[in-house]
Amino acid sequence: MVLKIVSSILLASAVVVFGLYGFAGALAQSKEPVGLLADAVDYNAASQILTARGNVRIVSNGQILTANSVVYDQKNGKLTIPGGFAITNADGSILTGTDADLSSDLSDNVIKGARLLIAKQFQLAADQAQYKDRRFKVLDRVVASTCYIGKPHSPGNTSGTGQCKLNPTPFWQIRSKRVIHDELTKQLYFENARLEFLGVPILYTPRLRLPDPTVDRATGFLTPSFLTSDLLKFGAKVPYFIAIDDHSDATVTAFVSTVGSFVAEGQYRRQTKKGYYQFDGALLLIDGIDNNAFRSSLQGNGRFLIAGDYEWGFELDVASDKTFRAQYGYEDDDEISAQDRLLTEVYLERNRQNSFLKVSASIFQSLRINEIDAEIPLVFPDVYYRGIQDDPLLGGKLGFTVHSTTLLRDGSDRFSRAGIVADWQREWQLRNGILLGARGQIDAEYYTLSSNYTGFAGSTANRIAPTISTDIRWPLSKTTGSATHVIEPIVQLIWNEDSLSATPNEDSIQVEFEETNLFSTNRFPGFDQKELGLRANVGVNYTRYDPSGWNLGATVGRVYRQKDLSQFSVASGLAGTNSDWVSAFTISFPKVFEITNRTLFDSDFNLSKNETSLNFIYKKLQGEATYLRLKQDVVAGANDRRSEAALKLIFTPNDNWQYLAEWRHDFVTDSAIEGEFGIKYANECIEIDLSLSLQYVSSGNVTPTTELGLTVSFVGIGNQARAKNRKRRCAI
Repeated sequence: MVLKIVSSILLASAVVVFGLYGFAGALAQSKEPVGLLADAVDYNAASQILTARGNVRIVSNGQILTANSVVYDQKNGKLTIPGGFAITNADGSILTGTDADLSSDLSDNVIKGARLLIAKQFQLAADQAQYKDRRFKVLDRVVASTCYIGKPHSPGNTSGTGQCKLNPTPFWQIRSKRVIHDELTKQLYFENARLEFLGVPILYTPRLRLPDPTVDRATGFLTPSFLTSDLLKFGAKVPYFIAIDDHSDATVTAFVSTVGSFVAEGQYRRQTKKGYYQFDGALLLIDGIDNNAFRSSLQGNGRFLIAGDYEWGFELDVASDKTFRAQYGYEDDDEISAQDRLLTEVYLERNRQNSFLKVSASIFQSLRINEIDAEIPLVFPDVYYRGIQDDPLLGGKLGFTVHSTTLLRDGSDRFSRAGIVADWQREWQLRNGILLGARGQIDAEYYTLSSNYTGFAGSTANRIAPTISTDIRWPLSKTTGSATHVIEPIVQLIWNEDSLSATPNEDSIQVEFEETNLFSTNRFPGFDQKELGLRANVGVNYTRYDPSGWNLGATVGRVYRQKDLSQFSVASGLAGTNSDWVSAFTISFPKVFEITNRTLFDSDFNLSKNETSLNFIYKKLQGEATYLRLKQDVVAGANDRRSEAALKLIFTPNDNWQYLAEWRHDFVTDSAIEGEFGIKYANECIEIDLSLSLQYVSSGNVTPTTELGLTVSFVGIGNQARAKNRKRRCAI
C-alpha cells in the first residue's frame, strides 16, 4: 500500500518537475515508467510529504532530473528542490538552478539561479526563470553567449588547465532584461538587449529575435561584413536570409559605401525532386564612382534529371558592362585574378558507360577592354556524340564521333560545321614485353558559311582527312635496393596527307606543345585543323617507385617531320622538321612536398617555356609556389612575353588561428601584380576574418586599388554554422 502511494506521488512529482521543461502533458499521458534513484526515500503518511535525499535521479520519458534532495508536498501540490539541480532532456539541452518551488499545475513556479544550455552550445544565465503556458520559458535578467566561460583559477593552480582568470569575460555576450524561449517555434526573444564585445557594449536594441541553435534554417539577419578600399572608401554588407520552405531559400543583401554607392544583392536557391538551381545577382541602384546607376551582374546554375539517363542544365554568367564587377568586388573568390570572360550555356547530356552525348548552346561575354562583344559568336547549337564498342572482327576498339557547330555573329555572319569521325585502335603485347599499338582514323567535315563571313573565300567547304599511326613501347623495369625503376622508350609513327582542302578555322587557333600531347596524333585542340605530313613522335618516360612513399617521374621527347609544312609558329616549338624538346619532371613526397617542372627548349638549350610549381607542407605551414616564363607566341595568340611568379602561404599554428599570404610578381616589368593577405581567428563562439587585397596593375577595367575587409561572425546563433570541435579559449 505504501509502495503504491509512493509510486503515485513519484509520478505526480515527475509531472511537475518535467512540466517545467515543457513536457508535462506528454508525461502525464505516457505509459513510460518513472524511475527514482536516491540514497534514501522517506514518506510521511501523516503530512503526505515525500522526501528523497542523496544523489537523487528521477528518470522518465528520456528526461533526467539530478539533485541533492527533492521534497514533494502531496497535500498542497508543491514540489521543492532545495540546493542545486539539473534537468537533462533527450535532445541534450540542460536546465539548471540553485533551487526551485513549483506548484502541481505549474501556475506558480520559480527557479532561482537558472541556467539553460541549448544544443550543448548556447548558454543563458538568469536570476530566475519561470515556465508559462506549457510552452514558454521566461528568464529574467539574463546573460547569454556561446563562448566558453571557464572556472576561475584556484589560488594554487598554475598548471594552465585552460581555465580563465578571475572574473572571466567572454568574447561576446548579450545582456537582456528578459528572454522568452518559445519551445514550439524554437525562437529566442530578447527585451532591452545589449550586445557586448570583450565586455564593451557595442549595440543596443529594445527587441531582438534569434532562432535557437537547434534550428538549421531560420529567417532573419545574418552577420554583416565590412570593407574599406581606395575606390569604395568604407563599405558594409547587411544580409537578410529568408527560409521560404524546406527546399528553397533566398538572401537579400544591402551593400552601401561612403563613396555614395548602394547595391542590392540577391540569392535564390531551390532543390527540386529532380535537380537544383541557384541564382546570384547584384543591381547597382546608386553609383558614387561613375554616376552610372542600374548596372548589374547575374550568375546562376542548375542541373536536372529528365527521363532515363538524360540530364539538362544551365550556366548563367552575365554583366551589364566591363567594369562593374571589378569596381564592386564581384570577381571569382576562388581566383586571385579577376575572371575576364563569362560563359552562359544551356545543355542536354546523356552519359553512359560507352557513350556520351551533349547538345548545347552558349555564348561568351568578354570583360577585356580590347575585345569587342559583337565579334564573339553565339554557339547555337553545338552537338557532340562519342561512342566506343568492341570490334568483333579485328579486335580492339571501334570509336564513332558525330559533331556539329553553328556560330552566329552580328551582321548575319554565320559559320556551320558538321562532321563525323570513325576510328579503330588496338594494342598487342609481345613475348619480350614490347607493347605494339595501331590506330586508324578518318575525319570528314562539311562547312557552310554566310556570304559576309570574313577570313575565308567561299560559301561551302569540305574535307576528308585520313590518319594512320603505329606506336611501339618497351617498358623496362629494374629493382635496386627497395626502389623500382621503370624506363619506357616510345616511338610513334603517324601519317597524314601533306595537304588538305582549305577550310575556315574557328576552334584551333591556340596550340600549346607540352608533354601531355607529345604522343598525340593531332596537337590542334579542335576539329577545324589537322596536323599534316609524315612524322614521328619520339620520347622516353622514367618513373622511380619507392616503398617509403616518394616517387620520381620524368618525360622528354620531340617531334621529327619528313617535311616542314609551315603549320606552326617558331615560338610554339613545333615549327620546322624537328620540333623543340619538351620535358616534364616530377618528384613527390606524399604529404610533404611535390615539385613539378615543364620546359620547352631547342637543341641549343634556349628555353621558350619554363613552368615550375612547388606544393609543400612543413609542420603547420602549407605553401604553393609557381613560376612561369613564356616567350612571345609560345601559345598562339599570346603576343606578350611573360615571366612571373606567384606564392601562396597558409600558416595554421593551432585550431584557432590561420594566416594567409598570396603574391604575384611580374619580372618583365619588375613590378608586383597583386597580393592577398588575411588573418582568421575562430573558436567555439566567434569567427573573425580580416583580409587585405592589393591590386597593383590596372586590368584595363579598373585602376589599381587597395581593399581591406572585416567579417565578424557569432557562431551558434542566427543562421551561423555550429561550432567545430575547436579548442575553447578565454577572451581575457
